[in-house]
Amino acid sequence: MKIPTLSTIYYLLSTILLSSCIATREDVAGIEVQVARLEKNMGSLEKKQAELAQRLDEIKRPVENLNSNLNDTQNLLNNFNPKFEELRSLVEALRKDMAERVSGVTKKLTDVEQNLQTRLAARKNSGSSPKTAGPKANGSPAGAASAGAPDSAADAPLKLFQGAYKDYLAQRWDLADSGFAGYLKNYPQGSMADKSLYYRALSLKQKKMASDAHESLDQLTARFPKSNVARAGMLEKAKLYLDESKTTEAEGMLEYLVMTHPKTKEAEEAKELLKKIPHK
Repeated sequence: MKIPTLSTIYYLLSTILLSSCIATREDVAGIEVQVARLEKNMGSLEKKQAELAQRLDEIKRPVENLNSNLNDTQNLLNNFNPKFEELRSLVEALRKDMAERVSGVTKKLTDVEQNLQTRLAARKNSGSSPKTAGPKANGSPAGAASAGAPDSAADAPLKLFQGAYKDYLAQRWDLADSGFAGYLKNYPQGSMADKSLYYRALSLKQKKMASDAHESLDQLTARFPKSNVARAGMLEKAKLYLDESKTTEAEGMLEYLVMTHPKTKEAEEAKELLKKIPHK
């Protein structure tokens, strides 16, 4: 067997080392390319992450505002619920009180009606016996008076109301009270009954008779709830409560007036009065 020479061995080693160096450089170049790609991808990811963070911040602010608004709304609801319950209790109390007053007024009206019927029956019985009289000439004063009696009877309610109203305008409170009371006694279902109850209440208020004024206004709202005067009556009742320092009752009446008769001048005045009522 032939032993290789030193030169041959050196050549073989050089070839092996050179091959290893070439392979190592190619691997390094490949790694560098991959690293560059990774760095590019990382840069793109970091940019997208920054954009995503910015978008999250943009979404976060409206969500925080929404949460704040929801908290404010919840606080308002928490504050409103006790007031609503208080108002509902007050309205129920007013309804109960009004029902009791209406019941009392109805009983009084029934008694008055029975009394009137008794008096009318007594008058009818007392005037039923025939009376003889001499013949009267046609066109005599007695005949004229008899012909004009129906017109006078038809005008009597209006004249009675107008007389009482003139006394009211002249601030003759006793005469006005008496006149309106007379109208209501003689014509309880008359066309001016609602106005008589209203102006009688105002006259009684001027006479410092608040209890009777309340009763007259209660009759007005109970008997004529759809009358325009009834709205004014509710307003005057609230004013009576304020004069008596009954702010809770006054506030309930005014709120009920605004709720049941919105867009009326009485409701507007009620709103102004509500603003002046102090709250603890």
